[in-house]
Amino acid sequence: MALYAEDTRDYHIAPMYAQRLAQALDELWRRRILRETADDSYEFTHERLREACCEGMSAARLRLTRRRVAEALEAKSVGPPGGDAGKLAAHCNQTSLSGR
Repeated sequence: MALYAEDTRDYHIAPMYAQRLAQALDELWRRRILRETADDSYEFTHERLREACCEGMSAARLRLTRRRVAEALEAKSVGPPGGDAGKLAAHCNQTSLSGR
């Protein structure tokens, strides 16, 4: 599950929430739970951390999160298939977006 910095623009997050999101991402980065990637996104530093995060979410919240990640990956994908295609397929497979 990747977190994209542009998500604050894509989902029209109010400035006060964008500030909170940035602070939370900074804290998770400082604690080495997340790492920044070359494409201005974040990812978990270890699969177990991602699993623990997902286990702490309700089924509804997890579906919504996976849907948003899939939508962000889809919007971000330009050019030839590859790269994020596997990630996109995995997230779509775990939501109601399996037809994409």
